[in-house]
Amino acid sequence: DDLPKGLHLLTLEQILSFLLKQDQALSCRQIASALNMSGITVWRYLEFLAGSGRIKVELVYGPVGRPTKHYRISPQIP
Repeated sequence: DDLPKGLHLLTLEQILSFLLKQDQALSCRQIASALNMSGITVWRYLEFLAGSGRIKVELVYGPVGRPTKHYRISPQIP
């Protein structure tokens, strides 16, 4: 697949590999921290993956403020 300008296959694979090992949806901040990457970098990849349907985005509402996006691998549909 052709990646958009600025995205690299190795970083994409690292993020996907991490998400595959998770049993719950995680925020961009949690993913970035676990991978020792910047939040904006991880966010760009997560939004690309969400747009391509490879991951699912869930909104988590807290008591105040904006909802937080949490990401997980999309379930495989046979």
